[in-house]
Amino acid sequence: MKNTVIDIAISIDGFNHIEELILLINRNTPYFDSMTEMKRVFNGFELVLCELKNDIGLQRDTFYQTMLNVRNQFAVRNRHRHTAKQMNAITLAIAHVKYCLKMKQFKEQMKSVS
Repeated sequence: MKNTVIDIAISIDGFNHIEELILLINRNTPYFDSMTEMKRVFNGFELVLCELKNDIGLQRDTFYQTMLNVRNQFAVRNRHRHTAKQMNAITLAIAHVKYCLKMKQFKEQMKSVS
């Protein structure tokens, strides 16, 4: 699953967030507790990256912003072709990224307090 996501990301010309993506997919979160949710998170990453492959103009300053932008565009572009499972997968992947960002921010705050 991880290799598929990385392969897609590498094949995208102009994709600037490969390092961030690698860190995110190797980070353990509650979304990786069950195999089903883990598969959905990786499916969400794949869907986001496939949309970026089709239109790199959706890329933003951070990977999190890029994912939010892609989700919004995916919902509009594929209104009658996407399934609830696809939207759920993208939303779970975004939640995974958001969780990782919150934990990073929390750890940085704890370091500054110590």
